[in-house]
Amino acid sequence: LYLAIRHMQSHKLEHIKKSVQSSKDSLAYLFESMEMMLDNKEAHRRISHNLRKFYPATFERVRKESEAQSGKILYSLIEHYIDCGLISPTVDIRLSVTILYYTTTTIVSSADNMSLPDGVTLQDALSYTIINFFRGIATLKGVQQINEYIEKIRECVVEVDKLRDIEHITAHFENCDKIKKAYISNVDTATGIVTINLEAPDYLYDE
Repeated sequence: LYLAIRHMQSHKLEHIKKSVQSSKDSLAYLFESMEMMLDNKEAHRRISHNLRKFYPATFERVRKESEAQSGKILYSLIEHYIDCGLISPTVDIRLSVTILYYTTTTIVSSADNMSLPDGVTLQDALSYTIINFFRGIATLKGVQQINEYIEKIRECVVEVDKLRDIEHITAHFENCDKIKKAYISNVDTATGIVTINLEAPDYLYDE
């Protein structure tokens, strides 16, 4: 059981490492990497709950190793964006990693007991937490880049009557020179919420 879970986690972390290495200098990639680390939140929560309940020793071992590996990735991300001039060089990286890791994982693990405002999903809460955390430690250049990214998203948060109407939204995103690709990643038929993934071009920082 332990080996199966570690294989699954290592595969995901290796994928994130490759993404980070090719991320160039855009904070958009940082948010995408965080999204990947928190992907499959519901499955992760169920696995953690069952491990804690039935295999506490295995749960604790997996938790510690996962925390250490995720912490290394977050540490390297923050170091990278400090070098790029997007995060303040005065931040305490280790403390920042600890706060962000425990905040996001607590939100995921406590989802059943959270009373979110109407219309706000768990994904919304996580994105809000991550973006505002990095806004707080970003330089002026970094904040400007974050604001531009958020504003572009806000322009396309609209209601749609038919699924094909989403094509107009993705086309709008792709017409922006700061977005390389836009595509539907999830359709929640229960709530009618459609999730669109955005990918930033490699040359964003240079511009």
